[in-house]
Amino acid sequence: MYAIQNNRNPFIDYPGLEEYIWGTKTSEVFYVNASVSKPSVSSPTATNVTYNSAVLGGTVTSTGGGTITETGVYYSTTDGFADGTGTKVSTSSPSTSTFTVSINGLNSSTTYYFKAFATNSAGTGYSSQSSFKTSTLSSGNDPEIILGNPVATGSTLNFGKVTANSTKSLLIKTKNLTGDLSVSVTGEMFNVSTSTISKSNAEEGYLLNVNYQPTATGSHTGTLTISGGGLTSNYVVQLTGSK
Repeated sequence: MYAIQNNRNPFIDYPGLEEYIWGTKTSEVFYVNASVSKPSVSSPTATNVTYNSAVLGGTVTSTGGGTITETGVYYSTTDGFADGTGTKVSTSSPSTSTFTVSINGLNSSTTYYFKAFATNSAGTGYSSQSSFKTSTLSSGNDPEIILGNPVATGSTLNFGKVTANSTKSLLIKTKNLTGDLSVSVTGEMFNVSTSTISKSNAEEGYLLNVNYQPTATGSHTGTLTISGGGLTSNYVVQLTGSK
């Protein structure tokens, strides 16, 4: 072949190259004479933490020259747990960038440790360990409130950088209240859809709209406070955003 064409045939030198040009691997990168190493994963994140759930994730910063076949997290109540141990939860499909998974059935008021991971043909790469603590669930007949979609009490509701007004909905669900809830907001760029949530609405589950309406450029902060109804302490969520 070389004597006739006076050059080499890449499809002979690299069997399977045609799949990357016309076949099932057109979205993947073809590497020539490159060995595959384990993927690199960073930025373990924990968001939407409640008394029994959380959203965990990480970011694939390098595929290692191979195809990512699985991504997800391992979590444990043991600080410093070994790579590949603990409880594994995988994403529905492998990711080559930032990914998240939902974790449910956690214990309240408990510190969990976790690592994000990604796997290719060379093995599995892990992020550094990070941690989060689930919120406390009241016992007995004490009034309680659960904040979700997208934050739990003590968390931050971040609107990010916006160019126009933005609204996020906060799910409020309670039990054992003795009366209505009061909602207040500090920070002139933020407001809410109501200042009072009735006992019945709160116990059924109420979506509170939190509005960010910046009138000036820069970063803005505020505080959302839920009180009353027999709650033993106020529930506070920090608000942030920028324009």
